[in-house]
Amino acid sequence: VYDFWFNGYDNNTRQLKDAVFAYDGEKDEFTTDDWIRITTAQNSVESYAIYVNSTIAKVKEMPGTPQTPTILSYDDDEGIIWIELDVPIIDTEGNGLSTDKLFYKFYTDIEGDINPFVFVGGEYESIEEDTEEIPYNLDDNTEFLRGGEIVILYAYDSDEWNRIGIQSIYRGGGEEHASEINWYNIKPTAISAVKAGQTGQGATYDLQGRKVGDNPAPGIYIRDGKKFIAR
Repeated sequence: VYDFWFNGYDNNTRQLKDAVFAYDGEKDEFTTDDWIRITTAQNSVESYAIYVNSTIAKVKEMPGTPQTPTILSYDDDEGIIWIELDVPIIDTEGNGLSTDKLFYKFYTDIEGDINPFVFVGGEYESIEEDTEEIPYNLDDNTEFLRGGEIVILYAYDSDEWNRIGIQSIYRGGGEEHASEINWYNIKPTAISAVKAGQTGQGATYDLQGRKVGDNPAPGIYIRDGKKFIAR
């Protein structure tokens, strides 16, 4: 998360100035003919963006179904699970979502028995009570980074999981909508075939059972029936 500033700007003198806005009570919005510069440092003339004939209006919160999130990586170290997520902050129509009303939720699948994953209160630095949902904006710089950039799960039964799923939930505009669950295969049927020796010995496969080269991109793979992490 970065801080931004906006300033008025005189394009003739190339100097910062006060921006003057006119307020329209009927439309509940502010307008200005001044140049507006968005900067990443206060009183800087280096622009991140420039706007002319700008209007500032109150955001109208609308309901929406969030786009489906994705598990980018999964690494289980004896029940301490490191996960990297991609959680979109737009809905299925392409509209932006308010991140303070956006949450994500995990599911586990053990031989077809699907259940929400529970974050046990007290086991996590920033979670006091049991919960199934994590706020998008939660960032304790330890077990959760904002937007699911990194999430750490503690699970005693993770070696039994066949799949783990991720879902987004949005509570905006007075309604609640959830995305589809996006599944990440841990022990899919394709891997069982690899372990059964139905493919060439010494070959390397990804978690979907697809054959890859000898020097794959970083991730989790299977070779000779055993998982390994390529770094």
